[in-house]
Amino acid sequence: MNEIWEKIKKTASSITDVPKEMLDNAIREKAIKEAKIRLMEAGLTMEEAGMEKAEIIVKEEEDKIRQKIKDMSFTSIIAFLGLEAMLGSVQ
Repeated sequence: MNEIWEKIKKTASSITDVPKEMLDNAIREKAIKEAKIRLMEAGLTMEEAGMEKAEIIVKEEEDKIRQKIKDMSFTSIIAFLGLEAMLGSVQ
């Protein structure tokens, strides 16, 4: 775990140092997980909901996540989105 935090310290001192694509991908992955949970609670799968409806729900979840992280610190954002999703491709 300390190695991961050292990578963070060396590669990104703020959220603006994280490549936009990496951040967008992490948000998208988390939104898809949340959308699946919402659909499951409604008794549906992504396939049963249909592509258009599933995409709308994913977009809503992305918007919720972006709203949540607006006031978070860098460390909180990384913890919220998941370290591996944020740093998976960082050498």
